[in-house]
Amino acid sequence: MQMIMSARQCRAARALLGWEQWRLAVVSGITRRTIAHLELETVMPTVSTLLRLREVLEAEGVQFSSDEEGEGVRLAQQNRPA
Repeated sequence: MQMIMSARQCRAARALLGWEQWRLAVVSGITRRTIAHLELETVMPTVSTLLRLREVLEAEGVQFSSDEEGEGVRLAQQNRPA
């Protein structure tokens, strides 16, 4: 089964958007504490939590990738700053 979103992908996605944890928490409805635990890899959130976070990040233009060569994120062309 493919990972929904890793801790590294979450951190990288926020960095691409210039978002702090609190902003992702507000937009997603997931607590900042849960996001912090995910990113520190101290607790594995539920599948529904990961799906919600990924849904919010994708709605902002983040694209996730994962294959045999590794995992990554990128910002869709239309969402990149000029």
